[in-house]
Amino acid sequence: MELPIVTAKKLIATGNFTWIDELYFGQIPAEADTTGTKTLVLVTSVTEPFGKYNNDSPSVLDATVQVQIFFAKDTQMNVLDAQLQLVNLFIQADWQLSNREPNVLDPDTNQVTALFYASKNFTLTLN
Repeated sequence: MELPIVTAKKLIATGNFTWIDELYFGQIPAEADTTGTKTLVLVTSVTEPFGKYNNDSPSVLDATVQVQIFFAKDTQMNVLDAQLQLVNLFIQADWQLSNREPNVLDPDTNQVTALFYASKNFTLTLN
């Protein structure tokens, strides 16, 4: 089984969103362009508890991921519409949206940032 953040990253990649310049999971690499000229999306893990125990063994992984969007400073698109495109992609793939934070201006880069959380139960196959 792959990590839920990898699954979420792959899901976003299938959307072929032209407004996403770079897509990362875990952390943004040091060599990435963080000057605000590109729109970056970062997927990180929030929680991954086991659930639905059968005979003392878990049968699911209840994963929640955080999707953070750093919009390019010169973006001309409606940032809420962009977020809704991603949210709809997750919903269509049977993820549940657990929370969305208000858009804020990043104090370091002056980029508009957006943040939402998505959750999904992954069936475990234990050997």
